[in-house]
Amino acid sequence: MKISPTNPNTHIHGHEWIPSSFPAFIQELEYIVSFGKKQNYCMLFRGHSNYQWLLDSTFVRDVKKNILDVDPLSKIRYDYRYSLEYNRLIGSLFIYKFSIVTQPSQDLKKLVEKGIDPFFEWMKRIQQYPNEDKSRLKGTFLIDWSGNEKVAMFFASEYDKYYNDGALWIANLTATGKVLHRDLTLENILNKYKKAFIDDQPFGLPLIFSPRYQLECEQAKNQEAVYVAQMDMRVDLFELWEKYEIENNKQVIIKLRLPHRIKKECRNWLDNNGITKNYLFPKI
Repeated sequence: MKISPTNPNTHIHGHEWIPSSFPAFIQELEYIVSFGKKQNYCMLFRGHSNYQWLLDSTFVRDVKKNILDVDPLSKIRYDYRYSLEYNRLIGSLFIYKFSIVTQPSQDLKKLVEKGIDPFFEWMKRIQQYPNEDKSRLKGTFLIDWSGNEKVAMFFASEYDKYYNDGALWIANLTATGKVLHRDLTLENILNKYKKAFIDDQPFGLPLIFSPRYQLECEQAKNQEAVYVAQMDMRVDLFELWEKYEIENNKQVIIKLRLPHRIKKECRNWLDNNGITKNYLFPKI
């Protein structure tokens, strides 16, 4: 996905494209999506109301804020971020939460015979309904993405009281060779994670989950949710993918910025296209 902006007025800053207006934003987004479809790329989209947010999971943000006393918007200092000590710290906290403190319910475990992955459903539930996460360590290592760019636009256009621009992240998974995992169970991944942790081995590139058989969840279905596992929680997804781009001369990730001044226009456009809060969050 080696492409550049199609609108001459779109400013480029590294991986970030900054359109000059909402029509220009739509123009660039449609261009990227159309290009990806022509190349048969597997593409995912994620929206942030604040363009400064990192592509970290809720679990990582919680550890930064409540364990390390670090601003979740900032990166851990480089020498510690890549250290064995930090790898052991965040890995041990993750294993503690998802092996000792919490487990899938017995009802979920019984669904294995029907092809349901209880560990995935358990984490998916926490992702969709975070208030049900009763652990003091919040979140999972999954990050919600969508197969629908308009869904990501909704989250990017959320009101920010500090008047921050939003961001729509676009990932070309085909470039990484890691397309959707339909039959790989999360329990199996957790077991491999534990082994890598014990051996002090790196956890590798993010894994993308969309199991073939899932429990019905209207909210996840409407959001066209796909879950990306942040395997190496020391660094956010962007840093991992950027490193992969450099090493493999491929384009994986684009950050399309949504200026704050056009968020309202974006929401009106989404309303006209049926992407509303009631549609994306039907039980609220």
